[in-house]
Amino acid sequence: MTDEPMSMLMLFSPGAPREEYFEQVAEVGQRGGEELERFRVRHDSCFLPDEE
Repeated sequence: MTDEPMSMLMLFSPGAPREEYFEQVAEVGQRGGEELERFRVRHDSCFLPDEE
């Protein structure tokens, strides 16, 4: 884990409405738990665990 800046590429194909995702992702991520899992399912988000 690091505090260094990073880059991220997000590709949506085919394009889909994603406004709600970007408006709420930081807030829901802070709360975590089951609410975050439901949010990820609703928005087809899949995160891989960090490799150390």
